[in-house]
Amino acid sequence: MNLQESLERATRIANLGHWDWDIRKDNHTYSRVMFQIMGMEREPKSFSYQDFLSRIHADDVESLDRCVKQSLATGSPFDTIYRLQREDEIRYIHTQDQLSNV
Repeated sequence: MNLQESLERATRIANLGHWDWDIRKDNHTYSRVMFQIMGMEREPKSFSYQDFLSRIHADDVESLDRCVKQSLATGSPFDTIYRLQREDEIRYIHTQDQLSNV
């Protein structure tokens, strides 16, 4: 089992989602658990930042976008909670990350 498979297994067991963002291509890669958390039955062929924001509760989009843009500009980490608007419910998501526009 390689490192990626180990990470997938551990996050599946803990029911934690994870994602990666290729900023230059604006393409997100999400774990299976993250798609389940977002209420998506299967992975789309591509998933952009705007696709992601379209799933965020309308009252949280501006503050989340501000956190992301500040992290991109400064390289500083962010720690935020926002609501994910699913068809059937609202879920609270806690994200900790550090983005770099490199």
